[in-house]
Amino acid sequence: MPDFTAEQVVAKLKAGEKLDRADLRGVVLSKAQLSGASFRRCDFEGANLEGAVLSKANLKNASLKEAYLAGADLS
Repeated sequence: MPDFTAEQVVAKLKAGEKLDRADLRGVVLSKAQLSGASFRRCDFEGANLEGAVLSKANLKNASLKEAYLAGADLS
């Protein structure tokens, strides 16, 4: 079970919080605005990030195993 729901993830990012080391397995963040966020060492296994904007996000050592990334902006 993930540490946070999609709504909680977005709220924490809007508040300027980092989500380093969070368990986000299976969370649905399709089309979410996640640019510049810190997701170091997060577990996104099986997460839906379709169309999400992750430009300049820190994904260092994050696990994206089986994550759905179609149309995601990873620039």
